[in-house]
Amino acid sequence: MESRAFHALELSRVLEFLAGFTVSDAGFRACLSLRPFSSPDEISRQTHLFEQGRLWLLRTQARLLYFPDVEDLLKFASASTAVLDREDLFALRQLLLQGRDKAEAFLNETSSADGDAWPRWIERCQGLEMPSRSISALNRCLAEDGSSRDEASPELAQVRGELRGLHQQCTRKVKE
Repeated sequence: MESRAFHALELSRVLEFLAGFTVSDAGFRACLSLRPFSSPDEISRQTHLFEQGRLWLLRTQARLLYFPDVEDLLKFASASTAVLDREDLFALRQLLLQGRDKAEAFLNETSSADGDAWPRWIERCQGLEMPSRSISALNRCLAEDGSSRDEASPELAQVRGELRGLHQQCTRKVKE
């Protein structure tokens, strides 16, 4: 679309309004970067996809929760020497869990009734490859609040056990 037409139609204001409904920084940026489709086939395909999603949301009342932006984290993690800190791993875990849960909820809803009402979304969800081993490892190592679990490694479990023992000894000495 020509920039003159884009400006005349005030599409930037429309996109800013749309971006106000997002729950993440990544979603906000994605809304602002939207541009009109030029192919009638693409317009039709995206319209059907949107309509199926809208109907599914009306039926289920499902909503996304806030999730952290992991774009920079994924760029950093692609380096072979990258080491992610606990906050990065927690952000990645939150994103993966929400994606998995929403895809499973969608597939469970569509398999129970009206499975043919959302064929484009069924196709998209069935095509997702969830990194289940990574999700399992992140769940094993990180607590709900983002702290490291004792089970994250045998060494961490040992050190924390020793610290608890020392704390109990100190508490006992103070009481004596």
